[in-house]
Amino acid sequence: MNVGHGVTPSSVDVFLQCEGALLGHQPDLGAPSKRTVNKWAARWRLRWGVRRKTLQPEGYIEPEELRTKVRAFWHTLAHVSAKYSHKQIVFLNLDETSVGFNMTPLAGCVAAACVQRGLRLRAKVKKENLRGAMSYVALICDSAELQGKLPHYLIGSAVRLTKTIMKGIAALPATQLRILRRKSAWNTSEVMVAIIKDVSKTLQPVLDAGNVQPVLLLDCAPAHLPLPVMQAASDCGIQLLFIPSSCTHIAQPLDIRAFAGFKMYLKKVHRELRAASAEGLISPLAWIWHLTQAPRQFFAAKKWKPSFEAVGAGGPTDLSRLHKDLKQLMGNPTSLPAGSKPTPADLACLDVRRCCYLDGLHDAFTD
Repeated sequence: MNVGHGVTPSSVDVFLQCEGALLGHQPDLGAPSKRTVNKWAARWRLRWGVRRKTLQPEGYIEPEELRTKVRAFWHTLAHVSAKYSHKQIVFLNLDETSVGFNMTPLAGCVAAACVQRGLRLRAKVKKENLRGAMSYVALICDSAELQGKLPHYLIGSAVRLTKTIMKGIAALPATQLRILRRKSAWNTSEVMVAIIKDVSKTLQPVLDAGNVQPVLLLDCAPAHLPLPVMQAASDCGIQLLFIPSSCTHIAQPLDIRAFAGFKMYLKKVHRELRAASAEGLISPLAWIWHLTQAPRQFFAAKKWKPSFEAVGAGGPTDLSRLHKDLKQLMGNPTSLPAGSKPTPADLACLDVRRCCYLDGLHDAFTD
């Protein structure tokens, strides 16, 4: 049988054939298979629209716990709105996102056929650009007039932002993006204090008018909660409003409306730079220069007021523009809760792991 197929059986094949003969049937192991398992699985996935991927772990929070945290956020928001009802409130949102020196290419790149069969196409990237990233600190507000004036910040480590690169950056035209060279690319409380003081300088003409109150929305990142940050905001006349932990995906304007589009914008710019380069390599200085254009070309080109309205920061009685996920979670609410001083239970919803800051948070809302 095996000779007829023109193949030499292995020891395993011989063993299975002998076993089959003893059991009364002899498998034809040398015959070519009409349909392999891989082909069958591929057809099955194509028919039913199934993709074979690894499930990524994701933090999970019970819906009732999430609703409790959103109610606490709205309770605090209503209190702040009532506290400054005699002024025009300007809502701002600040958050960080990671920006690498090499952006992952988008799927669907078109390439010419390889001359050499079997050669895999790859994108050229310097080894040092495969690792390491910078922190982009974005700032948006619900006022289109102020958005173009707001500063943004890029925090990089001293290892990646070398003195040579910093000299090149200093020679470039100034934009709204401030480059901060620190020991680490992570945001810290010291950097946050400096950022708040710098933002207050931009808002100073508005603060001098006396009828405008800036309210800054922050998540519960470790760099945002220390008392020096709260004290700096109080000294600068900026009211802080914290978004409870594990709620940023549903209650933070930057997360729900800005950062996904921002990353797509950066990938598009990175792809254009790679296409314009002779060898497909991008210098760090050229990449940082295009990052400095993001405050004007991306953030200032959009109106962010709907993003604040989508999380309930559009007015104490106007919740008609909530985004659908928040509406579904909270049961289609029509108004914020009554404006009263947040209770310790409301403040505890911010982050139970950092309860040592509750006294400072309580003072921030009772001043």
